Amino acid sequence: MPKNATTAYNIGLQAGSDALNVIEDYYYGTRQDNVKHSLLGLLVFLMTSSYALAPTPESAEELISTAQKTALENWEKGKRFRTQDT
Repeated sequence: MPKNATTAYNIGLQAGSDALNVIEDYYYGTRQDNVKHSLLGLLVFLMTSSYALAPTPESAEELISTAQKTALENWEKGKRFRTQDT
C-alpha cells in the first residue's frame, strides 16, 4: 500500500477507535446491548457514507466487501482492536 494510502487507512482506524470510545464512555456501566446497538448505528452510517461517496453502488460494495474480509482476517489472526487504550 502506498505511504499516503497507509496514512489514510490508519487515520480511518483511529477515527473508528475514537468513535467506539465515545460510545463506550456514554454507556459505561450499562447494558452491553446499548453498545451493540450504537455500533450498528455506526456501521450503518459508514456503509451509507460509502455508497454516497462512491462513484457507483458496485464500487461501494467492493469497498465494504474488502473491509469485511480484512476485519475477518484480523480477527482470525487474533488481532483485536482495543478501545480506551489504542
